[in-house]
Amino acid sequence: MKTSLIALAVFAGFAQSALAAEIPAPSQIDAVTVYPEGADVTRLVEVKVAADDSTLVINDVPQSADAQSIRVEGVAEGDVSITSVDSKLVRDGAEGLDATRKKLNERIEALQDERSGLDQLISDKQAERNLLLTLAQHPIDGKGENAKPLDASAIDTLVGTVSTRLAESSKAIQDSHQRQRAIDKEVAELSAQMNEQSPEKSAHLQVKVHVHAAKEAQAQFKVTYRVPEAGWHAFYDARLSLPKAGQEAKFSLVRQAEVMQRTGESWSNVKLTLSTAAASGAAEAPTLDESEVAIWQPEPLAARKAKATGGVTLERNAPASAPAMNADQLIAKDDKGEADALAPVSTQQAEIQQAGFTAQYVIAARRDVDNLGTAKAVRIDEEELPAKLSVEAVPRLDANAYLTAAFMAKAEAPLLAGPVHLFRDAAYVGAVNMPELAGGEEAKLGFGVDDLVKIKRAEVKRLTAEEGILSTSNTQEMGWLISVNNLHDVKMPIRILDRKPFSSDEKILVSERADNTPASVTDVEHKRGVLAWDLALDPKAKAEIKTGYKISAPKDVRLSLVD
Repeated sequence: MKTSLIALAVFAGFAQSALAAEIPAPSQIDAVTVYPEGADVTRLVEVKVAADDSTLVINDVPQSADAQSIRVEGVAEGDVSITSVDSKLVRDGAEGLDATRKKLNERIEALQDERSGLDQLISDKQAERNLLLTLAQHPIDGKGENAKPLDASAIDTLVGTVSTRLAESSKAIQDSHQRQRAIDKEVAELSAQMNEQSPEKSAHLQVKVHVHAAKEAQAQFKVTYRVPEAGWHAFYDARLSLPKAGQEAKFSLVRQAEVMQRTGESWSNVKLTLSTAAASGAAEAPTLDESEVAIWQPEPLAARKAKATGGVTLERNAPASAPAMNADQLIAKDDKGEADALAPVSTQQAEIQQAGFTAQYVIAARRDVDNLGTAKAVRIDEEELPAKLSVEAVPRLDANAYLTAAFMAKAEAPLLAGPVHLFRDAAYVGAVNMPELAGGEEAKLGFGVDDLVKIKRAEVKRLTAEEGILSTSNTQEMGWLISVNNLHDVKMPIRILDRKPFSSDEKILVSERADNTPASVTDVEHKRGVLAWDLALDPKAKAEIKTGYKISAPKDVRLSLVD
């Protein structure tokens, strides 16, 4: 049996012979590739094509589909070729739509009536319970002067009867509440179905595939198109296990995705692929024009008058636009290509590679994604990555030390921007946002307060005075002692940040105290006066940092205390 590949990249529809038989071709969604914005949907059509010319009519494509994105290809048992593809927007019959909505509305009204009846039943049963409880509290026989307490046997009978009736009432009330919950759920589902049948969605894109076959043959076609109202975004779980003595920290990154769509069709049991490719505002770098420096010349008087009167000068000999290719020319090209239509037809395809910031993730199992905008969470992968732990603290502002894990993104796939949920030793510690990361790029995630690093900052010097005998000056001197204690079972890198004031005025002199601990980095991140001390403390080790400064200025200059 001979199988040929048939395909066509479609950019326009052409007229087809009126004698071609139209064959209804129902289709079903087989695969969807979802981008951060938009999706490509692939439908499968199984059909038997007639000998000579025939037209396959596909009515399953939603109206939101981009008609220019439609592509058709297929395989067949025999010599089959696609001659052209047409598409047009078809308004659905209002009668069928109204009948469906009417049926759904009748069902909703019936359920609402049933729910109202259950409300009354619950109320009646509650009243019955109250009456039974009242009788049980006042067991008497007779009325008025003849009333007397019931004897023991009568009380036993009354208690048994009340208990049985109370149990029946409780059961009826419980069953009614359960039924009401079921009614509420069914009404919500029916309302969603009515929304899908809303009048603005009462149209579809009709696709007609014109084919030519040497003889009757069984064929399978793929119809692919782009829809805009779909997308996905990444989110992550970052899990960190702190190291014990002689061990390394364990860090894993779970990559997940949320897929949502409102395309006018539900994706049921589809092969789902997520692509990181995103359409940008421009496809190429902007054009840089020339920039000429010239001597300024006053504008001619005639030109100034033309501007003042709103006059417009027309350029002559404007170049004519290129003539558009007409339909006859296009058809002529196709006719030339159909000279050997009975031979197997194939389409050259570009080689797909991961490059730069683009990757595709093929989800392992088939999935369902409804058309109601429900977020479908799917797991992409989990990676065990080496992580470098460090602790950072700014004791001037916060007495806590904060744990940070630095890791390198793997080179084979990018990490898209998204929220990261943080877990430290299986406990949830918060969430942060991660920027886009290319393969091989380093990222840092904060994992909250590190209770095993204790930091204290104490003031040891505060002085405001005048100095000098012949010429006095104002001085302010400040000093602090920062103590750091590593309670971890492993050696821990710790960075302490602080600052000293700076002056751009030569009259004001800022100097360090003689006993200061030298900083590892000055002007951190190009911030003047910001200092960092990088420590590598052994387990259970302590360290002290002395920091401070002295400010001197002329006596007639008034200074304000910085800290």
